[in-house]
Amino acid sequence: MATTDRQRATRNIIIFTALMSGLAWGGAQLGGTPKEPGLGLLVWGAAPIGAALIMKLVLRDKVDMGWRPRLRGNGRWYLLSLLFFPAVMGSALAAGLLLGAATLHPM
Repeated sequence: MATTDRQRATRNIIIFTALMSGLAWGGAQLGGTPKEPGLGLLVWGAAPIGAALIMKLVLRDKVDMGWRPRLRGNGRWYLLSLLFFPAVMGSALAAGLLLGAATLHPM
């Protein structure tokens, strides 16, 4: 990677981080909690995609947004991502049940 490309990438990462953090903190100022969701919780949750879209529009970056999955050559990573989270959650739940730190309530 050339020096100017690296500098541009570093600049864009810093801008994205600042923009996303600003949107997230702004959302927190609008209010809302997990028990009583409001506009602030929506802004906070959408801050990363909002920052990415703003950067795409303002900087006119030619980088692909990554909406389309690229399964060719990456199938094992997609499979890993689909299996890893449920396996970790199942392991944590099983450990909690075995150690008595968690209980299951019927729905």
